Amino acid sequence: LAIEDRLTSVNGSLGPFIINLYETLNFTYSYTDNLTSTSITNLDTQSYSYTGTASDGGSLVYDSNKEVYYINGIFDTANLFSGNYTFTITFDKENYTSQVVVVSLVITFIAVDYRTNLTLISQNPSNFLTDIYWRDNVTISFNFKTKYQSDPQELAHPTTISLQFLDDSFTTVGSPINLINYNISMGNYSYTFNTSQFILIGGESYYINILASKTGWTPPAPLLIPFNVQSVSTDLTIHNYTTGTELPSYTLTEYWNQTLGLTIYFRESISSDPITNAAVTYSWAFGSGQLSPDGFNGPGYYSFFFDTGNATEVGTYTITILAVKQNFTNGVPSPSLIITIINRPTLLRPTGSNSSDSVIFISEKIYALETEYFEFNYTDVFTSEIIKNAVASYNWQKLDGIGVPIPGENKIGTLNESAGNIYILDLDTELMEVGEYFILITLDKLNYELRSSVFSLIIEDRITIINGSLGPFSINMGVAMNFTFSYTDNLTSTSVTNLDTQSYTYNGTASGAGSLGYDPTDEVYYLNNLTASLLNGTYTITFTLDKENYTSQVVVVSLVITFVNTDYKTFLTFISQNPSNLLTDIFWRENVTISFNFTSRFQLETINLAHPTTISLQFLDESLDAVGLSINLIIYNTSIGNYTYTFNTSQFSFIGDESYWMRISASLFNLTEWTPPTPLLIFFKVHSVLTDLTIHNYTTGTEFPSYTLTEYWNQTFGIIFYFKELISSSAITNAAVTYVWAFGS
Repeated sequence: LAIEDRLTSVNGSLGPFIINLYETLNFTYSYTDNLTSTSITNLDTQSYSYTGTASDGGSLVYDSNKEVYYINGIFDTANLFSGNYTFTITFDKENYTSQVVVVSLVITFIAVDYRTNLTLISQNPSNFLTDIYWRDNVTISFNFKTKYQSDPQELAHPTTISLQFLDDSFTTVGSPINLINYNISMGNYSYTFNTSQFILIGGESYYINILASKTGWTPPAPLLIPFNVQSVSTDLTIHNYTTGTELPSYTLTEYWNQTLGLTIYFRESISSDPITNAAVTYSWAFGSGQLSPDGFNGPGYYSFFFDTGNATEVGTYTITILAVKQNFTNGVPSPSLIITIINRPTLLRPTGSNSSDSVIFISEKIYALETEYFEFNYTDVFTSEIIKNAVASYNWQKLDGIGVPIPGENKIGTLNESAGNIYILDLDTELMEVGEYFILITLDKLNYELRSSVFSLIIEDRITIINGSLGPFSINMGVAMNFTFSYTDNLTSTSVTNLDTQSYTYNGTASGAGSLGYDPTDEVYYLNNLTASLLNGTYTITFTLDKENYTSQVVVVSLVITFVNTDYKTFLTFISQNPSNLLTDIFWRENVTISFNFTSRFQLETINLAHPTTISLQFLDESLDAVGLSINLIIYNTSIGNYTYTFNTSQFSFIGDESYWMRISASLFNLTEWTPPTPLLIFFKVHSVLTDLTIHNYTTGTEFPSYTLTEYWNQTFGIIFYFKELISSSAITNAAVTYVWAFGS
């Protein structure tokens, strides 16, 4: 085992450089891990040194934002003397390949009194890096100027001026070109060249380097202009050898051991001009060859004959076609040419299929409880006639979840031949269990090649869909929320009933589980009133609906029950009540008065009285079900935050001797939402009005002095009862008054 340093690369100021005396040159480098394309930091060595007219060295600085190393700021070429220098920059870190960059620098002396300049004025095309193609014309315009001391620059005739093409390694291409006769006016020059000249090659990068001099003056910095010569774009198409028409799709299907001709047309993409004298080749898994120019079809056409018998076995293959000519992009077909070589000679096909494969691999999916038939044609390839009276058999094997046969789960049978000689596979699918089945179908007849079809049958649970309370939900603590779901057979659009599982579980601040109810009228499964008793927090409620032969549905509902916002809190505080004891002193038809206040508190500041945005009262019975409608109390404030409300117990359907709750709820929103206060719950009991019942003589109306009577047997007599309120003595009407004794009522 050899563990090597990680490969690295360095890019940046690689030179060589020529600058003028007192000119600043920036040196920057990226040092990169080739395997991850990331910058390498925290180096063991990051240094530079230089030798020449002067020598020195130091450490590089790392810019983490730009991910580069640099020597500017601690070193400046403007401080060096004129002359030749060699800079050595070293990068090294353990486990990484080291990089040493050697840069050549020439600093030229400037006679500051007599200076000259070369300036690029214009270029055509405007973008030399993308818009120049081989065979295009290129024009550059530039000028030559002189400057004496601090005088303005002036256009001038140079003594010499020339152009040299350089490749991307700064090696000269061709001979220098004298531009002295290309001036269009004093100091102004324009030069046009064609990229097919000067041995320029499409797809390569070059520089135009313009040099000038004037006797007695400091030479100008060379005018270096980079440009790319793009290869001429090409297009390659594949055509029918006989008709010459382009193949509609570059895919072919041929029998093994056949010969076919193909024609290639190679042309320029823009002009559509044919490209001649190209080297056009083909290659595939079983050989390669050269395409010859096709004089019959004309320039740009190349043809060849292809023998499928060269393949050692049938299959699908890619034929790679490549046309190459210098200064043109490589011609390749798009998409690639695909050839499928198929067997000879018999076919077994499902009815309606036109496949030519020798063995049919069929994959079918059906739903449980459905009846399905599968039909096959067994045909003679040469005559296309259906073969009659074949021995047609099948063997199915049920597979487990990982594709392994299940012992004992198999069946052997025969296909039925119809009057039209169609072979019908009837598996009694409506009785088969859900699962995957491997089925081998074989058809055979004397003097015909045996053919088999591998049939993968998957019987799936019937597709179901669930709709209803899918969430997510966010409610306040104490709110009762109902969940309802419809569980439907997609194939019949009917409700699935009599489930094996119809359950729910919930987890979070608390956890529990139970069964869902079913409403046959609305055809929904439901869960009611779970949330009213849950504490605030985050819950995940999982509902599961399942029945054999149907896809299970599991609904995971997110529920957030909110309660406290610690920054913005509000409070409801009970102050007073009348009567003083709400459990013993309230009688039906009496007035009851309660006083309370609403306050707010921001963080740890003092609690202040405040006007709520909403405030209401809801009467509840002992099981906390609402009694009557909610009452808006917003107008019952006696001062800021203080409220008094009086009601009569004969209102709101109150019943004597029953107990009730007053629940007061409020909320506040002023630029921000305040946490609602804990509802104010006040328990009270409405006592029945005290009554008195007296017994009177029916004839005189006077009350009996004592409630004892003596009467003869078999006599009839009348009695009067007087029913009244005990305190006010007011008569009570519409009462149900009954009597009962040992012999009737």
